[in-house]
Amino acid sequence: MRRPVDRDSEVIFDQPSPGDEENYDYGAQKSLLVDHMLKDGYRFLEERTARLAGEECFCLTFADFQEADRIRISCEVPSESLFFYFAGVRADVPVFESIIEHTSKDPGVAGTLR
Repeated sequence: MRRPVDRDSEVIFDQPSPGDEENYDYGAQKSLLVDHMLKDGYRFLEERTARLAGEECFCLTFADFQEADRIRISCEVPSESLFFYFAGVRADVPVFESIIEHTSKDPGVAGTLR
């Protein structure tokens, strides 16, 4: 049986707008994100660091107040100007963690993750 679309998990990768990396402040970014997620009905669970393709990666984990099984993990790799997040159910978090663990840089293209 297929899960309803709103119950699926997803991973979204993004890059900041041009110029954002010049004035980047992790503390300010973290504070804005936590405030935004609280207003959207999530509670802050933890902050942790990981390695994504050898680069330091900062991740913030949130849980949905209404549905405890729903998780949002927002991560960023400042050195690559890369932002990505997981939105889904707790059972799918290991898949997301595996994506982080197995991501590597493309040796043929500078600054490219794969």
